[in-house]
Amino acid sequence: MVGPTVELTEIKVWYRATCFDGKVARSNHVRLNRREKEATMSVLTVLIVVALFATVAALTSGIVSMAHGGEYDVRHSTKMMLARVGLQGLTFVLLIVALLATLR
Repeated sequence: MVGPTVELTEIKVWYRATCFDGKVARSNHVRLNRREKEATMSVLTVLIVVALFATVAALTSGIVSMAHGGEYDVRHSTKMMLARVGLQGLTFVLLIVALLATLR
């Protein structure tokens, strides 16, 4: 039978694969156990939510500043836009890391 044999109490996962000569070969791969994976995802989830709210706050402050106009908007519009773009990039990178962590 080909497939993973997983024990939740251990970090090691043994994979069984059938070789060309019909013998069963085993290889040892170190993986995160369920608790470690859930802890990693909960930290990533919190970071993603914080980055999301920071992005929304930067976007909202930029829109409010643009709507009021004036000298403040002229001086700070570029900084607010760069902050928003940077926070969007951070959120995107965190989402990709979370996606890759679930695939591991």
